[in-house]
Amino acid sequence: MRGAAWGNVLTCPRGGGIVRILFCAFVLRARILFTAGIVMAFFRFITFAVFLSAAFFALAANPPRDAALLDALEKKGILTAEEARDLKKESAEAAVCLPESVSSIRTLVMLQMRYTHAWHDYAGLAEESRFNIRRLIPVLIADTSENSRALISLYMPSSTVINTAHWEVDTDGDILSGKLKLGHWSVNFATEECDSCTVLKTPDRSILCMYFGGGDSGYDGYLKTSYGTALGFSGYHTGVYWDGRIPSARDFVYSLTVVNSKPNDICYRYDNGVSCWLTVGYDKKFDDCSLRVGATFGYADKLVSAISESAPLPSRMERFGDAYGVNPYFRLEYGDFSLHAEFMLVSAQYGKTRSADVPLYTDRSPTAVPMGFYVLGAYRVFKSDAFGEFEPVFRFSYIDTDGRGIRGRDVVFKMSSAGLYDRVSAYYAGVNWYLNGKYLKFSLGWERYIFEDSPTGGYRPQAVSDTAIAQIQVVF
Repeated sequence: MRGAAWGNVLTCPRGGGIVRILFCAFVLRARILFTAGIVMAFFRFITFAVFLSAAFFALAANPPRDAALLDALEKKGILTAEEARDLKKESAEAAVCLPESVSSIRTLVMLQMRYTHAWHDYAGLAEESRFNIRRLIPVLIADTSENSRALISLYMPSSTVINTAHWEVDTDGDILSGKLKLGHWSVNFATEECDSCTVLKTPDRSILCMYFGGGDSGYDGYLKTSYGTALGFSGYHTGVYWDGRIPSARDFVYSLTVVNSKPNDICYRYDNGVSCWLTVGYDKKFDDCSLRVGATFGYADKLVSAISESAPLPSRMERFGDAYGVNPYFRLEYGDFSLHAEFMLVSAQYGKTRSADVPLYTDRSPTAVPMGFYVLGAYRVFKSDAFGEFEPVFRFSYIDTDGRGIRGRDVVFKMSSAGLYDRVSAYYAGVNWYLNGKYLKFSLGWERYIFEDSPTGGYRPQAVSDTAIAQIQVVF
């Protein structure tokens, strides 16, 4: 998440006992998320988030007791009006519960809830209807200086609760100008992955983001326990990130990244190698227009986990395959019009499936070169102070796996699978209703997925799935 500029500085009267208690309770709650069961911790955190929000709103709605005391002292003539005003200002601006190395703390909570109904044109798959909390993301930002900060964000529901955790510092010199990050963050491959989910034009990112990102499904410490098609090339990794601009030509940008190879993992070990990334681009802002165009190149060591050809699951690894990738991107914002496009191609050793029914990557699997692209267009057609803003959105996405295979549940949130296919096309149409910008947004959309052909060659009947989504987003 791009979150370093979000949130409000937490301030309260000197002493601030209630904020001190809430802050300590937040730390305790974070420990529970790691030590208790994920399901119980998730529901506990929802309850706590509601309580925490209510407490902060109560603090904002009720003036500090110090103000009433100062008013009384002013009426009795003990303090002058100017002295009382200065003391009130000092009391309101005094940060509490902060170490000496932290100048301020900011918070943000993003909640997305949705209703989904899915239809499947495939024998054996029934209609699906459900209500989900799609994303609950609390963010904590601690400003360690004027140009540095630490950020941690949680992502729920998810198998990996920690979404981002890093320290970053801004520099602006004659030789180096940019931002350095140390920790867990998203690489620049798949530009939409680097966008905060609060500013997405659609309820979910494209199928490319989940397919080329995701993780090494069913893999845990040299042992393969289940099958999955997500490549795990992009996504969130742990390491060193540098996003820079050329000081003499500030519209030209670049980034250099060295991180571990398997996403959603904080470890460096024999089975989790090193990946390197380079991005070069042009980023220009005009009066009523902005343009971003460029390309990212990446290499990941030991990305693909391959088992023995005849071994049943669970099975230990026999080989680890390397991967290379390229990701050109284009983004244009012109007034109320938005046009986004990306292309992704990755060469993955041991990447082709050896089975037509399940994703099976073995030491005999040939190299696969999956590719895909998406194009998204949006336009805010209506603006009103009373009724907010309306924005129709259209997107087309396409993936050719080159024999690696793809399943619905690997690229669509909470979707049932109709089998293993070689190609998929996705058509999305919807509308966003912004009542208060990104802070209160309703989204209504429909997306059709068409899966075609067998990944091992030959004909396989199409599988078509249609999904209708109604979602509300609240940011506070």
